[in-house]
Amino acid sequence: MCELFDQYWRKGYIEGYIQGYMQGYILMGKCYNVAYENILQNLCQKLNISREEVEKQMKPYW
Repeated sequence: MCELFDQYWRKGYIEGYIQGYMQGYILMGKCYNVAYENILQNLCQKLNISREEVEKQMKPYW
């Protein structure tokens, strides 16, 4: 039971970290007038996730 809890905790921690990183990166990029496409490509490379997932996360902040 404890192992199952640990797995869920790690998954939530990682997802939260990624979401927070993306949010900070997007908002900072906007502050410095970085192009949408550049932010999108950088996040895809740094986090190793699909373009569609990054675009879905970027919509509320762009």
